Amino acid sequence: MIEGVNMPSSLLSPALCVAAAIALLLPAQGRAAAATVPAAVDLAARYPVGSIVNGEQARAAQAEADHADAAAQTAWRDAQERCAHLFFVTSCRDQALKARREVEREARRVRVEANAVERRLDAQARAQDKAEQAARAPSAEQRAERESAARAEWQALQQRAIDNAADREQRARDAAQRKKDLAQRIAEQQRRESERAYQEPARADNVRQFEARQREAALHAEEKARQRAVNERKRAERLREREKKMAEQGIVPPVSVPGASTPPAPTGAPGPHKGPDLPPDIPPPPPPPPADLPADMPPPPPAPR
Repeated sequence: MIEGVNMPSSLLSPALCVAAAIALLLPAQGRAAAATVPAAVDLAARYPVGSIVNGEQARAAQAEADHADAAAQTAWRDAQERCAHLFFVTSCRDQALKARREVEREARRVRVEANAVERRLDAQARAQDKAEQAARAPSAEQRAERESAARAEWQALQQRAIDNAADREQRARDAAQRKKDLAQRIAEQQRRESERAYQEPARADNVRQFEARQREAALHAEEKARQRAVNERKRAERLREREKKMAEQGIVPPVSVPGASTPPAPTGAPGPHKGPDLPPDIPPPPPPPPADLPADMPPPPPAPR
């Protein structure tokens, strides 16, 4: 049995057995140079070949391997200082170097095995993920349906884009037409205003001429009314003069003028007579009908003027 290690020698590698035997054969001063051998023996005992099976053990083994490497480096530096004071300096250093290399070798083995386990576990996890993805993957019919739905949605999006573009173009055309119509209305209004401004003097002159004609017509109507009144007075005077003359001659006037008196016919008046001298604008009275004519025969027409 190795000092400080309680385990069967069958679990140790031959190199470790040799290192342990050399450490026992060394004198007390040389045993300090081989102080790292128990670390290698303990690492080999804790993680023999094939003992790492899961990720947790792999991570713990890597951590202990790193710790063993650090301890071996520290023991190697301490052994170099101690061996410098011994008589067998070279032998002491060789033993300490072999012990460090043994620890490094065992730590490398543990680390490689832990890395292999981690890679295997990672590969298994990836394979499991792929299997789960394959299990979750849709079937051929489902993929066909999804592709058909995606194609229909894409076509609908394209059609909506085309419709939106057509709507934008139509709105642009409508806006342009409205702008054109507005410009035409503005131009037409400006043209009418310019024509109105141009025709305003002529219209005002026409209004003045019309008002002047109206005034002239009113004056002419007043003049005609005054002239008719004068003519009526003159005619009434001539008629009264005529009646007066006829009364003096004993002739009954054929038509009585309102307001004029009809004098009675004098007794012993002479027979038919010539009409009196009347103004040219007053027709003479008709002659009396003969006594031998029938009563139903109409009188002769009046003499022309």
